[in-house]
Amino acid sequence: MGRTGNQMFEIASLLGIALIYDIIPIIPSNTLLKRFFNLPNIADRKKYGIQNKVVHRCSRPAKICSISKEFASGKKISLFGYFQSWKYFETASSLIRNIFKFKQRHVYNANTFLSNVSLNGFERVCFHVRRGDFIKKARLDKGYAIPDVAFFEKARQFYLNKFHRVQFIVVSNEKEWCMKNIFNVHVSNFSDPADDLALLSLCDHVVVTLGTFGWWGAWLSGGITVYFDFFPQNGSMLALGTKEDYYPPSWIGIR
Repeated sequence: MGRTGNQMFEIASLLGIALIYDIIPIIPSNTLLKRFFNLPNIADRKKYGIQNKVVHRCSRPAKICSISKEFASGKKISLFGYFQSWKYFETASSLIRNIFKFKQRHVYNANTFLSNVSLNGFERVCFHVRRGDFIKKARLDKGYAIPDVAFFEKARQFYLNKFHRVQFIVVSNEKEWCMKNIFNVHVSNFSDPADDLALLSLCDHVVVTLGTFGWWGAWLSGGITVYFDFFPQNGSMLALGTKEDYYPPSWIGIR
């Protein structure tokens, strides 16, 4: 289900849950992440006759939910949903980082970009800017919000105050908007999402705005993460009981 970031949450949660319950995880062969990573335990369910016995559906993507009842059955279990919480794989973080190692071509492309723009002695901070579909969602007023230019300046100032010598990079699905509105940055020219995600992961720190793609870039980077603290909007249905499950406690919210 979903695209890159969503499927990364699904696979990471599957592996984390499997580790907790000491069972064998099976990753469906139709995952698009096969192109990015060398994933373990990929299987075609139809080919190997893997049938649903017990189904667990995660109805609230970013709210962790118990699966102990399903595992008590002792049967095969299929997980459905987005599982957008770091808590599902909190105890398996080293395993997940090892599995989500990009194929060499994506690492090469990202490193080549960085070698062409990097300044010696500077901290590299990468903004992930997603707009597009989120602008449409924000108009529906269901808890979605879009960061304005002021947010990027606040985030920029946060890192400048902390490190003084900082270089800013942007990964975005709206490169033209970024070049017109966010100044003194290097905008990624990649069209392959795997290259952009590898670039995010190789930067020292990441600024997260909207979407799970940037979330994973920040998590894989492992630096100091700043996120847009007005998503989801407080009091909205989208925000109820999900924020602490979605954003790790070490991340810093800025509005």
